Amino acid sequence: MLSSVRRDLLPDAQLSGFCERQSPSSPHSRKQGVGSETEVVKYRKVANGTHQLIALSSNHKAGSLMDPQRPFSLDRYHVSEQYGFILPEPLAELPPYYQPWMDIAKHVPDLIQSHTLRTHIHQMPQLDPSFLQSYRELRLAHLALSMMTMGYVWQEGESDTAKVLPRNLAVPFWEVSRRVGLPAIVTHADGVLANWRKRDPEGPFDMENLELLLSLPGGERTCVASSWLP
Repeated sequence: MLSSVRRDLLPDAQLSGFCERQSPSSPHSRKQGVGSETEVVKYRKVANGTHQLIALSSNHKAGSLMDPQRPFSLDRYHVSEQYGFILPEPLAELPPYYQPWMDIAKHVPDLIQSHTLRTHIHQMPQLDPSFLQSYRELRLAHLALSMMTMGYVWQEGESDTAKVLPRNLAVPFWEVSRRVGLPAIVTHADGVLANWRKRDPEGPFDMENLELLLSLPGGERTCVASSWLP
């Protein structure tokens, strides 16, 4: 949307103009509280009454121009110099309001084994994901909802796969997926890159000291762990 129009910034006798046009934040920017991206557009009015674009630049915080001297940062892309695309220090719990999600997500393998996962999900309240604030909260919510979704669909195997998700699972999963920029399905970014914690918090970041936050059934080693473990 056009936020402002100014005609006094360019010394052009032919009614030069300047405007700032705000575009929606990216999902990652929005959840971290970063302002809308702003495009700075300079134009001039030409003889036939139309406007000719003469310059365009953009920044990532409304109200200020991009500083070309600002050092490049990986933070905007949630990439770590130490861990790469692995999410550093993923959360293990969501705020208390979302405890119904975590109570089910933590027990998906057992509930599938007892053929009661779908029943528990049907009884789950429909929660509003808009209270999720940080990027790590959104990643854990996406992980939990994706595990529940895959378990719900495949609880009975190929003999009785679910064709439709209940609203109390589908609606928040879609909304969280939209905000975090991931598809509404379990992904490598969920099951591996954001699905870990150290057994010993003070210990090293290595295979012997890592365990999964959430899992799906799959024998001695769960299916989502296959990318981590030999």
